[in-house]
Amino acid sequence: MANKIKYVYLLLALSLWTGWTPETVVADESRPLHIFIDPAFGGKEKGPVINQKFVAKDLTLSIGRQLKTLLELKGYLVTLSREGDQFVSPDERLTQAIAKNSDLFISIKINRQRYNCAQLYYAKQPQVTTATKEGGSIKDLDESLRNISENLERDNLTKESLKLAEIVSNKLKDNKTQICDGVLTKKDYILENTRCPTIVIDFGASDLNSASLYIVDTSFMDRITKAIAGGVEKYLETAIPQFSRQPIHQPEMPIPGPPK
Repeated sequence: MANKIKYVYLLLALSLWTGWTPETVVADESRPLHIFIDPAFGGKEKGPVINQKFVAKDLTLSIGRQLKTLLELKGYLVTLSREGDQFVSPDERLTQAIAKNSDLFISIKINRQRYNCAQLYYAKQPQVTTATKEGGSIKDLDESLRNISENLERDNLTKESLKLAEIVSNKLKDNKTQICDGVLTKKDYILENTRCPTIVIDFGASDLNSASLYIVDTSFMDRITKAIAGGVEKYLETAIPQFSRQPIHQPEMPIPGPPK
């Protein structure tokens, strides 16, 4: 806390001295919120095979498509990292999300767990170096304070990702989905390099040949997609200002249930 207070004073001093102000994320009220959904695997990356029949890459895509439909009916813009069975590299997934100026990033995975459950992850955003050279120039000080400002923004991003993960986790529990170990941090290339609150929802089972049949159950998919969509909506009602815009375009028709 003391370091953060010191950073704020340094930023204020630089602003008064040079007129420089840190860059901040400002919500663009003219566009709808954009949510990026990332169904894991695809193409040559099949993922686990469930019950010797169902392939994880197909199931994550099914969950992603159903979630996309629900969120679009709530008025959000939604993009899938893949629309079909194609390989998409982590760099390509990240590039797509950034290019779309996404407000949220949700990755859907299916893997082996200790027991039938869902695990939620977020990342602690890595910090950039803020040390200032002794006797450094105004340019060095300017760069250092810009890095301090970026670290404060990264701290906010970490907090918002954790908040999103906790809200979605609670919604899943409310909808009778077993949660493995609450919400955990994870070192992950995509989680650490997005520019918006980002979570991974990893559905799994202890026995991919029998006990994991729950994953392919239609009622289970309906339940989890409703829970995730509800969690996203609740999060956006409580998010910090740059992440709190409401959907602008609303469906003109009554919202139906998820596709069967």
